[in-house]
Amino acid sequence: MSEWITPVTDRADATARMSYEDINRINGNLQYLNDIGSAHGYIAAATLKCDYTQDDFIYYDEWMITLNVASAIKSAIDSDIELYYPALKKTKESFTWYAINNIESLSMTAYQKWSGLESAKPLYSGEPYSGEAYTGA
Repeated sequence: MSEWITPVTDRADATARMSYEDINRINGNLQYLNDIGSAHGYIAAATLKCDYTQDDFIYYDEWMITLNVASAIKSAIDSDIELYYPALKKTKESFTWYAINNIESLSMTAYQKWSGLESAKPLYSGEPYSGEAYTGA
């Protein structure tokens, strides 16, 4: 499972540029959430590239996978955060500072909603309760 890294959601300048570290954090966090969500049946499993270097380019198809995973998470948590899709393979349109803030805000919202799921222990109806604390055994 990917490691959670606190998202950057406070970009406020049109000159802000997304680096390979940003895309690795975004994809890593979405992968982390995808692993949790798919393990619990909320979304389908997917694999995102999380090892970009400064020499890499992010291609349209890769960015669409990122947006589709974000969209699945958005639907699963019933969020109203808007995601911006590029038109006609012009990825620049979805790389604006507010579009990237929205993806990172979405991942933070999902993390807050799903953070307890990875350690949740199932309870089954009909299990006898003896008055002792449930240990998950």
